[in-house]
Amino acid sequence: MRLLMQIGIGAIIGLTAIKIGYISTIFGSVIDLEKYFIEILQFKIYLISFLFTVIWYVFLFNATNWSDGIEGNTAGLATTSFFVLFLLGSSLQASDQYDAGVKNAEFIMALSIIMVGLLIPFWWCEVKQKILMGDSGTMFLGFMLATLAIISGGKIATVMVVFGIYIVDAVYVIIQRLLQGKNPLEGDQTHLHHRLLALGWSKYAILGYLTSASLAFGIASLFVGKMGKIALFAGIIGLVILSPYLLSKRRKHETKKETAFRENNI
Repeated sequence: MRLLMQIGIGAIIGLTAIKIGYISTIFGSVIDLEKYFIEILQFKIYLISFLFTVIWYVFLFNATNWSDGIEGNTAGLATTSFFVLFLLGSSLQASDQYDAGVKNAEFIMALSIIMVGLLIPFWWCEVKQKILMGDSGTMFLGFMLATLAIISGGKIATVMVVFGIYIVDAVYVIIQRLLQGKNPLEGDQTHLHHRLLALGWSKYAILGYLTSASLAFGIASLFVGKMGKIALFAGIIGLVILSPYLLSKRRKHETKKETAFRENNI
């Protein structure tokens, strides 16, 4: 039912002016997603754009929701995402020479900084276990991130970098569940925060690690081009997939050293 709801929301938005109308390639060209359409009673439905918009919303809905495995994680990641979108809006405002573009940038800045102001106290209360975000909260944040990415001029790559940790984590988890013959929509303990908890990390260590990494990747994405964003996203893939494995290997190595030290001192 939740998946159907997400598809419905993406479909409604895909039929409006807020949709993914084009994609910029790494070669500097632009792929027009509004080339193919059907017309019903003088109303145009752009088929490829519609499909891309639905996929974008459904994917970000679930990536945001799946990050809510420990208290404060989703709020922290969303705070950094909206802060980077605020910086992106500031950059667009300074560089845009058209009144409509400037007003759009100001709207992005205003909405993003409002979200940051709302999320900081919420994050604190959630970390202290005084309040719980729940599915309605994560879905709302996913909706806002997905929408702001589109209306900021299709800066989807920037949002994918700043929220990339859990976008990559979502893909990784889905692939792992499919390889194990499980339903990809059923919960388990394979998300990044679960794997870090299994290594003995504290909740606060995980929050600090993931939030700071998200902020660093997001700010870096504002100063690089398309190839730079690809490099940053490759770094995120390495962080999500390899860091728990490398940390696990390091932990085993340290455990062996401690065991050998104790045996030599008995």
